[in-house]
Amino acid sequence: MQLCRHYLTAGGCRWGESCKFAHIDPASQNSTQVSTQSTLRPHQQNGGSASKNPPTPSNTAANGGDHRLYQWRRMIPREPAEPSASFGHKLGKFFQLGLTLVEGDTGILQETIRSLASEGGLLSIRELIERHIPLCRSDAARFQLWRTSVRPLLTMLAEKRVTNSTLLEMSTGAIHNAIFGYNACRLQPLCDFLLSIADNWRTPIISDEDGQKSKFLEICTSTLARIVDCNTQALVHEAIPPIVQRFKASLDSLRSGDTDFWILQADKNMEYIRKRLSIVKGVAQPRPTALHSFSRANFVLRRDLPGELSAEGPRHDNDYADCTKIRILPTMSEITSTRLDYRPFYDPSQLHLPGLQGLIDRHFRLLRDDMVGQLKESISYELGRLNNSQNQSLEKRGVRTHSYNIGAIIDVTCIRRYGLEFHLEIEQPFRHDPRSTMNCEEYWAMSRRLEAGALVCVLQDATAIFCVVSESTVRPDSNRPKRGRKDEETQSTKRSLYSHKDFSYVNLCLAEPKAADVEVMVRAFTLGLSSQPVLVEFPGVLLPSFQSTLVALQQIYKTADLPFSEILAPDEGSPEDMAVSPPLYSTKLGFAFNLKSITNEGDDLLYSPLSPPDPDLLVSKSQLDRGQAVACLNTFRRAFQVIQGPPGTGKSWTGEAILKVLLDNRSHAQIGPILCVCYTNHALDQLLEHLWNRGITQIIRIGSRSKSTLLEDVNLRKVARDIERTKAEKQEAYKNGTRLTNAEKEIKSCLDEMKTATSAKAIQDYLVERGESTLHDAIFGAKAEEGWTKVTYKDENESLNAWIYAGAITQHMPRPLHVLKGQHPNMLTRQERQTLYRNWTAELLEEHIDEFVSLEADHRQAKRDYETVRREIDLRVLSQCQVIGVTTTGLAKNLELLRKIDSKVLLCEEAGEVLESHILTALLPSLEHVILIGDHLQLRPQVANYELSVNNPSGEQYSLDVSLFERLVKPIHPAQPKLPFDTLTIQRRMHPSISNLIRKTIYSDLEDASHLSDYPEVVGMRKRLFWFDHNNLEGKADPTQPLSTSHTNGFEVEMVAATVSHLVRQGIYSHEQIAVITPYLGQLHQLRKRLRNSFEIVLGDRDIDDLDREGLEIDVEAAPEIQKKSLGRCLRLATVDNFQGEEAEIVVISLVRSNPDGRCGFLRTSNRINVLLSRAKHGMYIFGNSTTYANVRMWSDIIGMLKSEGNFGTKLPLQCPRHKDKAIEVGCLDDFSKLSPEAGCNIQCLQRLSSVLHKAVRCLESCPRSKPFCDHPCPNVCGDPCEKKCSTILNGHKLKLPCAREPGSVVCAALTEKTVPGCGHTVKAPCHEDISKNLYNCKAKCGHPLPCGHSCSQVCEICRTRPCTAPCGRNYTTWEECSPCQKPCDIQCEHSRCGKKCSEPCAPCAVETCTSACPHSQCTMPCAAPCNWIPCSMRCTEKLACGHQCPSVCGEICPEPRYCQLCASEDIKSMIVDMLEMKEYREIDLDSEPCIFPDCMHVLTVTSMDGQLGMSDHYHIAESGHINGIKEPGDNTQVKSCPTCRGSLRNLSRYGRLVRQALLEESTKKFITWSHNTSMDFESCLLDEEGRLDNPKKIGKEILATIGRQGQLHITGQRLQQLLAICEWVGYGRYDPVIRLYRKISGYVHYVAAQEQPYQRVHDLVQHSRRRGTSAGQFQLNPSKLETRGLLLAGSLLLRCDLLILKDFAALRRQVDEKLTTIIIDLRTTLNDCNELIRLAREKKYVRHEAEGHIYFTQFVGLVRSFYLEKQAPILEESDDIDRLRTQGEDHLAEARILIDDYKGSTSHLVKEFEAAELMLNNFRYTPVSVEEKRAIWLAMSREFLGTGHWYACQNGHPFTIGECGMPMEQTRCPECGAAVGGQSHMTAQGVHRDEEMDALGTATQALAL
Repeated sequence: MQLCRHYLTAGGCRWGESCKFAHIDPASQNSTQVSTQSTLRPHQQNGGSASKNPPTPSNTAANGGDHRLYQWRRMIPREPAEPSASFGHKLGKFFQLGLTLVEGDTGILQETIRSLASEGGLLSIRELIERHIPLCRSDAARFQLWRTSVRPLLTMLAEKRVTNSTLLEMSTGAIHNAIFGYNACRLQPLCDFLLSIADNWRTPIISDEDGQKSKFLEICTSTLARIVDCNTQALVHEAIPPIVQRFKASLDSLRSGDTDFWILQADKNMEYIRKRLSIVKGVAQPRPTALHSFSRANFVLRRDLPGELSAEGPRHDNDYADCTKIRILPTMSEITSTRLDYRPFYDPSQLHLPGLQGLIDRHFRLLRDDMVGQLKESISYELGRLNNSQNQSLEKRGVRTHSYNIGAIIDVTCIRRYGLEFHLEIEQPFRHDPRSTMNCEEYWAMSRRLEAGALVCVLQDATAIFCVVSESTVRPDSNRPKRGRKDEETQSTKRSLYSHKDFSYVNLCLAEPKAADVEVMVRAFTLGLSSQPVLVEFPGVLLPSFQSTLVALQQIYKTADLPFSEILAPDEGSPEDMAVSPPLYSTKLGFAFNLKSITNEGDDLLYSPLSPPDPDLLVSKSQLDRGQAVACLNTFRRAFQVIQGPPGTGKSWTGEAILKVLLDNRSHAQIGPILCVCYTNHALDQLLEHLWNRGITQIIRIGSRSKSTLLEDVNLRKVARDIERTKAEKQEAYKNGTRLTNAEKEIKSCLDEMKTATSAKAIQDYLVERGESTLHDAIFGAKAEEGWTKVTYKDENESLNAWIYAGAITQHMPRPLHVLKGQHPNMLTRQERQTLYRNWTAELLEEHIDEFVSLEADHRQAKRDYETVRREIDLRVLSQCQVIGVTTTGLAKNLELLRKIDSKVLLCEEAGEVLESHILTALLPSLEHVILIGDHLQLRPQVANYELSVNNPSGEQYSLDVSLFERLVKPIHPAQPKLPFDTLTIQRRMHPSISNLIRKTIYSDLEDASHLSDYPEVVGMRKRLFWFDHNNLEGKADPTQPLSTSHTNGFEVEMVAATVSHLVRQGIYSHEQIAVITPYLGQLHQLRKRLRNSFEIVLGDRDIDDLDREGLEIDVEAAPEIQKKSLGRCLRLATVDNFQGEEAEIVVISLVRSNPDGRCGFLRTSNRINVLLSRAKHGMYIFGNSTTYANVRMWSDIIGMLKSEGNFGTKLPLQCPRHKDKAIEVGCLDDFSKLSPEAGCNIQCLQRLSSVLHKAVRCLESCPRSKPFCDHPCPNVCGDPCEKKCSTILNGHKLKLPCAREPGSVVCAALTEKTVPGCGHTVKAPCHEDISKNLYNCKAKCGHPLPCGHSCSQVCEICRTRPCTAPCGRNYTTWEECSPCQKPCDIQCEHSRCGKKCSEPCAPCAVETCTSACPHSQCTMPCAAPCNWIPCSMRCTEKLACGHQCPSVCGEICPEPRYCQLCASEDIKSMIVDMLEMKEYREIDLDSEPCIFPDCMHVLTVTSMDGQLGMSDHYHIAESGHINGIKEPGDNTQVKSCPTCRGSLRNLSRYGRLVRQALLEESTKKFITWSHNTSMDFESCLLDEEGRLDNPKKIGKEILATIGRQGQLHITGQRLQQLLAICEWVGYGRYDPVIRLYRKISGYVHYVAAQEQPYQRVHDLVQHSRRRGTSAGQFQLNPSKLETRGLLLAGSLLLRCDLLILKDFAALRRQVDEKLTTIIIDLRTTLNDCNELIRLAREKKYVRHEAEGHIYFTQFVGLVRSFYLEKQAPILEESDDIDRLRTQGEDHLAEARILIDDYKGSTSHLVKEFEAAELMLNNFRYTPVSVEEKRAIWLAMSREFLGTGHWYACQNGHPFTIGECGMPMEQTRCPECGAAVGGQSHMTAQGVHRDEEMDALGTATQALAL
């Protein structure tokens, strides 16, 4: 029998024994109800990655909890309403077991409290107080009842998870109300009972188990505080104050000299009760602030107070003395009011309310005025514009707006996600410009108009309704592919911002969903819009940015539960120097902070808050300086700590140190999560990232506007999504979800009825119901009598219209309604009939509108209740983290949630920049420790209305932008209390010369860290600090431009751009090291336009928002394509106000203002000047007019300092990094190019190459070094090392020897060629040396073949005794131990240089002209193609500098004059230049035999060089030696380098054909190897993903729980769309890595396509040049040169990605029992790609890939069949299609079998894949090939091109390499097609040939040093 689901609920089953379901104890049925323990994800607890599922208690524990809960519920009487119902003697056990349950699992706790709040549970409270307490007549009886019943009950209610739960709010409220009773009938006796115990708290009645009396009183007062909080009757009941006084007296009796922690906690409870009572009863009276020591004469004017306090009455319908009654957004009455709003003063003595309430009221009104005041002005302007029929000019004030004419409200909807929405049709703002290519969709894609969340206002008939743009508004999706014409036609029928050329469709939600606003909008929807309504948008104004804060202030005003009120709003008479007590949590007996987390060695270092600090000890044991140490120690001994940190002093570092100590002592102090609050999202991200990087990983970030990828996984929304709900939460979610669904259905039904409410049929029924038979018969005719049927030719609509328009038209006004109802219907005029009709429709609609408003309110309430479950889960997450990060706005938005966390510590960074109102809302009632870090001397908070700013003389009386930080450390009057604070004094940012500017003007105690003086000088600048003074006036404001109130200076824009370019071109500074700062948005905009052509500009979020708010949207036509750039390529550009907290090595400042009136605008305040001058580390350059700024005192002092130190002038001093003594001063833009071209100077660079550059660049000048042992000059060039022994031959010299020298001691040193006996090497040896002796050591290169395949490069004497130590020398086809070369490619030409790595294929030069030319011949091919010119063999006719004719050949670069045959030195003249006849240079007839002069200057005659390089293989050469034609090179072409030194011959135009042909071949070889290696990398990644998905531990329970859910899954369309559909369905990021890999491989396909290969690209370049007429040459493309293997590998990998996801998805579905998903699958696109892979592989004879294609096809067919056989729904339309598909799969399987049998060598690894595919096709379970087996195959494939560089091709043209010595030694087959390729004894198989073009020309490339 089925169990009864009501049996175990709080109320039990109402049917009792007659219930048809079983009432059975679940424990006896082995129920396994598991309640989830609320925990954070393991990776956040342990700092590592783990499963996403939170751990849950074991089934045993859960079953035990359920059993106890069952027992506990059984104690509750079944019929609690019966008079006889009672707990009796079980009452004590009931409360004790209840306490045990509450202290356990969260789910059990929720069930327990809800049961206690039921009627039966509340009976226990009534029985306890009404029956048991009165029976206690002795102290012993009272204490016994306290121990057994009262204490467990109060402890149960005091449990933090109970008091903080949002889900249990109603339950705990019912329990506390039950304790209070009617008219306090139960609270009074309970409190008497508790106070009696307190009065008799003494031994021997009490025991050690009872604890301290102070703790007892804390429990009592906390219970009383919660009762007062839950019950509004308690706030005004006369019995409460006496009870409070009695508890206070009991507490006072315990006070002594020592501070007791529990007494302080009880005092906190009593203070809360006192505030609550005083607010309701008006106990607090205005008290003037005592300023006895400060007085001055003043004249006080009568003020117009707010609301009903005003002598003239309220200003409008939104003007109240009580700020909690004020609507956040203005009403129409408020907008049109002419009286000024009430603005409270900064001085607290002049507020209309005293103390804390006055403080909250002031900030609410001023903050609202700041944000809403400008909205009112803008709306007033729009109303005036609409009503201005005379077209009078109106002055526009307030914020910028966009206006749209409203066509209609076309629909009203109400759904769960968005709530109530109004769908508007507005006028399309986009107008097509024939001169522009931009269409409507592109306009909306780039525009920031009507973005989700934007604040708008609907204006019509003197009515203003504020709304926000809903997220459901359809905007262009940048990720969506381009649509075709058919798609565009379909899209045009959808309502979106861009779908219609004349209209845009926008969806709106009410900003403040009040009943009156709902009624107005619904009425406009049903009756239509009257007059011309307008939609007004306020760009840049976000409602959440101020609405949440204002609502939070109203809530604080109501409850007054603001901590530290004695500091925030001190009473009169408070001491001038305020003493701050330690944090309450640190007052526990024996408590001390352990500072080991910030010590260097991690040793224990205890510090008690009650002892004086010892900063020197902390400095010696940590990395803190003394100022930071003092601030840290004082933080731990002050409950309210303020730390001032001047620029660069380490505020963030200090804050992190404080947080580390607090977190290290968190469990001991029981402080709960630490709340970290920042004003901006950027600052919050920075703080939390620093904490994470320091090991603090228990972080939760609240808010969705984080830009940090590091913090993505700690966002509250993401973490809470993975927390499993408890049983109670699931029940609550289901109940409220059902309510929502029902409410939505009722609203839809009401709207449908409303649409037909004014129809003729409805009016007919209305007249019948009202008994208006005369009117009914006159309009619709009399009803037919019973038994008769009335026949008419008119329907109701025609009858109604005929009657309305049948009346006569008169000039008289219609009579009143009551008169018209008494007249005969046919006697009424047309106007009167229309009046009656409007009255009928109005009455009909009124009922429906009232019903709709009520239903919408119900829907909103149901949605709030539904969100309660989500907030409960959020609460569980937050309560277990260590740090909660949130912005001030986010905190106010989530205030209700955060108030329940019981957080005791708050840290706020940059507190000096935060409005006091934001800080006040952040002060949660539970806080006991507040830490504010900032600097009130830097930027103040930003306000929108300058009239409220302290910088405005008239706004100083309001001072809204004075932060709480500044107010506490710098009170308005000297007599007011001043809070103690600490200041950090050592700055570590600015060079001393820069910090001196703020030290002498603001921070007199600021010190510099020692390392700052070691900062390097700014390269390219003579000064690190300079003010460039000019008198170029600022631009005049253009009233037609958005930034007409801002300022620009065109001269400074150009000078700043030139300076930044000069700095960057030094090659030292990356772009992110330079920042450009300006005070004005207008200048920021101009700088961005000017600099974005040279740099990638980076703007902060706040600057972007500011520009958008001012109307500077992106220019679509001019905007470059948006790409992600690394910050290393970006230039930081910002306004001063948005650069606080940032820094840069070099800062360039544009001051902008330059005018004869001396108006310097924003920069007249010291705060902004301070920030502006303290951002630079190494250097700072200011551009501005000093005359304009000199009238400001601080600027005057700074200018004086700069002048005195020579850092001021009208010309900017630059410096050439090589010629530092050269004076360069630029005064205008042209001077940069004239005086400092290329960021250097005009002097010829004579700088010697550094040792590093000397190795990279071979200096060809003569060696200037002298020899230490003789006077002969070194014959080598400068770039070569000098010879160790002089090689000068002394021919014909008569030497005089000293007497002691024998003539025989002088030997002939001339070099002669000799053959060494034994090894046979021919060597050059001195004439006197006998090489036949055994002692001779042969120095020749050995050349013996080594096992590695190289020739030994060691000298002959040692080669056989040592291993090969020469560099490998292999280019791209390397040995197994070699990896691809990662060095930059050195291939270059005269036009460009390859920018890729050496191992990657080069991109050919795209220049269409070749530089090979002479007066007699010209190459007509593009640069990348082999030259087609006839190299000239005539002597060059140019003259050298010496005046003699050039000795080189025509068309080559002339050599230096020292190589003139007539002027050359003897060394040069004696060079051997003719290798055939061994003639010297002096003997050559240059007219008939000119010479070639390569870079190495080993000169050869043209004939000798041509012979060495094999020119006859490439050209037809006449007998005379002249070239007369081109021919194709032979197979054995060997291109050599310089025969003397093997140096490069790249610069010789004569050999351009050889060089470029070699480059093409080398690039092709690179391409093959690179594509192979890249494919193998992708293969490895794919294997990793297979291993991850195969791991059963990686399958989360949440995936299996949802994969078979109800719904339709469409696996159709393009292949990536299919995978994304599966990815989205499975969720949890399971397939995200595979999708990323798929996208990478798809991008790789482009690079291995035929059109991207070297030969094809060169061919295309030649064809392009021919078409353009710039080339007449031919380049024949050999198809065999195009490599298709890479494309096949990529295609195969993509198909395997598809298979991987589909197989895994199918495997997951096999693991679940319930498959409710309807899968619609269509893999035709995938199967077509399989066939294409097969076709291409077959065409190119790649057998392996052809077989793979067949197997893939079969596997896909098997997967389709498996989904079909699940019988979820037909996969294809007919089962015949499935059978036909299976037949195709069998055909492919047969093809694969043939290939595997015929080519076993190439396809043996596919056997298991084939077998698995065969089983899949027949729907049998199969064992897939393991990842380990696949990885072994991958390893073998990855070694296919790991040879020595000897390339071969099989008979089908597939390239491969052979290792060892480079010739085949064993029989093997081609890895691609299976053809025989190996052999024996160095002999290849038949048909195999050496790829000479790939191998020989590859060698030639190396020889040419290409």
